Amino acid sequence: MKILILVQSIEVREYPELIKKQKETWDSVEVPDVKTIFYYQDPEKDALIGQDMYIKSNISMHFMFNVFIEALKRSLEFDWDFVFRTDNSTYVNKSLLKEILSTKPTKAYYAGSSYSGKVSKNITRLPFKWGEGIVLSRDIAEFLVNVYSGILPGIYYGADDLNLAKALHKVVEPQDLFVKIFDKENPNIINHVYRCKPLYGGISLDEQKETMDTIHNFLLSEKKKEEDKANALSSSLTHGTNLIVDLH
Repeated sequence: MKILILVQSIEVREYPELIKKQKETWDSVEVPDVKTIFYYQDPEKDALIGQDMYIKSNISMHFMFNVFIEALKRSLEFDWDFVFRTDNSTYVNKSLLKEILSTKPTKAYYAGSSYSGKVSKNITRLPFKWGEGIVLSRDIAEFLVNVYSGILPGIYYGADDLNLAKALHKVVEPQDLFVKIFDKENPNIINHVYRCKPLYGGISLDEQKETMDTIHNFLLSEKKKEEDKANALSSSLTHGTNLIVDLH
């Protein structure tokens, strides 16, 4: 089972520093069969440079869904079973993501954390999955590319998480896979993806970067504890085996 992580990115304002921090923290952790691509709306560039996929487009949010579909289309050349769509304000625990998705069906799968916050007055909105952590099986990604690649009707202009809900309505039953909003008061919770800023209200660039470092250091320390436990158990078993041999 293979996973492609697609990180919605843009090179304006504070985002380059957040992208750099993501690459230095969670994406520096090597996990077999998990690949990461950062995809960008860019007014000039149109190329894959290393793990950075530039898609020539107006950088307005009105084109986010179009660009995501194009990113999916270009990503079909890679070998993967699931695509995990996230953004520049998240920390992804790649090993746990892989562990969770190894138990999920590789066909007809669309999952994420359901949005339950405020909606505009007098607007009925389809339930949708937060853009911080959306999972699509490959067949669903292929469906989206086949139907929506190229020129899209105006109804699909705008945020890609909202428009995914529209595009997949009555196509596949959405499943829950919860995004954890990082909480400084209760930081020691292990999850597959963390939102590094609050649901409402602003947070500084430095605070987001600090949050990524905090999560990264916590998960590394937890991994070290598990390794130490395993080594201690292995040493104990080896000692016990040697003792039995000596007795004989």
